[in-house]
Amino acid sequence: GRCEFVGDFARVMPIVMFLGIMDLPVERRAEFVSWGGSGVTDQETRNRNSAAVAAYLATMLDERARNPGSDLLSRIAAWRDNPRCESEAEVMGMAMVTFVGGLDTVANMMSFAARHLATDPAARRRLIDDPALIPNAAEEYIRRHGLTMTARLIREDVARKGVTMRAGEMLLVIDALAGIDERAYPDPMTIDYGRDTRVHDTFGNGPHKCVGEHLARMELIVFLEEW
Repeated sequence: GRCEFVGDFARVMPIVMFLGIMDLPVERRAEFVSWGGSGVTDQETRNRNSAAVAAYLATMLDERARNPGSDLLSRIAAWRDNPRCESEAEVMGMAMVTFVGGLDTVANMMSFAARHLATDPAARRRLIDDPALIPNAAEEYIRRHGLTMTARLIREDVARKGVTMRAGEMLLVIDALAGIDERAYPDPMTIDYGRDTRVHDTFGNGPHKCVGEHLARMELIVFLEEW
């Protein structure tokens, strides 16, 4: 009749799904989640976790290159043979961002949605009475609870709104703020299942759009249907 949602469900269901897609051992789920570590705040632990992920993935990429399967990690390893592959760092970068994204972001997004449903009985009842709203509800949760930030390298000096950014500096783009911009969404902090959220920036846009957006959306919809 009850559970501690984050630990008992959110950090189980989407992660087990993801590990299946990557063909990685489910029995190491807790260890992998600790490496992802969105709750970790000290840099020393982050560096140690990142090194552990990199070492593990380097071994697994070599193994999948020797014995490829139909899993996603095998396809990433195969990028080494593509003429467009520029370096091993590119392959590792793809593996790292996929690994960390698959272990962390959907679990957090799902937890925010569950918290809203737990504190708004009318919203929960509305989804029960009209399940056709669920796909749009999922999109609204995605819009409202953007999670990621994107780092970008500045290639040339540029001035904007009185600030000069220099070539070689890093810029942090807080993508999550786009979904709560009142210029784009009236009353943006409120969850509105009737809102038109076909266009939002939670998954980014353009060539750097999140590779896992379709899986994340599907998992959130299935969670809402089943829960």
